[in-house]
Amino acid sequence: LAVNSTVPLFYELAVEACYPVAEGLTTTVLTVSMNVVVLGFLLVQNDPKVGTAWMNWTVAGASVVAALILFRVVEHRKRLALDIDELTDECISRSTRDGDDVLQHVPASGITR
Repeated sequence: LAVNSTVPLFYELAVEACYPVAEGLTTTVLTVSMNVVVLGFLLVQNDPKVGTAWMNWTVAGASVVAALILFRVVEHRKRLALDIDELTDECISRSTRDGDDVLQHVPASGITR
């Protein structure tokens, strides 16, 4: 349950880390690579000489390796910075055009610089 609930978070992190690469391309590469790894994991099980004891250790080891890699990831939020810059530019252009105060056009969502 906990593993499947984090999949959308990994996709979002991958998209954020790869920006400005298109989201569709990033998620496609992530999905295809995960499916190739799972295919290999499932194909190894078809060999009767291999057994199944290794499966639990492999999954546990993959979880530990993934956690160690994630601890080193620094998220920069480039998409959010671009959205805030566009919002600020729009507010400034409205204020100069209408003669209004810039802060009047900032939405109440709490986005600040």
